[in-house]
Amino acid sequence: MELLKITPDGELQVLLTTQIKTIFEEIAAERRRRTDPFGVGLGLAFIVTATAVGIWVIRIGGNARWWLIPVAIVLVLGLAGFAQDVSRSERDSKGRPLKDKKAG
Repeated sequence: MELLKITPDGELQVLLTTQIKTIFEEIAAERRRRTDPFGVGLGLAFIVTATAVGIWVIRIGGNARWWLIPVAIVLVLGLAGFAQDVSRSERDSKGRPLKDKKAG
């Protein structure tokens, strides 16, 4: 801001003011982005549970291997939920990600 005071009026001052305003807007937007800790924990719980049950089912062998189908479904759901909730984005009060204003 001190640099802005000593620059002469004109194109340079306008450029500097615009750049400072852009930086402040980016900082404010970054502060609004957050992860969803409950969703991250739930996703991790699904992943860990599915992995543990999957290992257990493989060790048992035999006819118990059909349990790998629901275990795989739970694992995929856990991975998808974890990936969605760990990403930093603007969220509503319930933790759901808001649509990106730039995308549409």
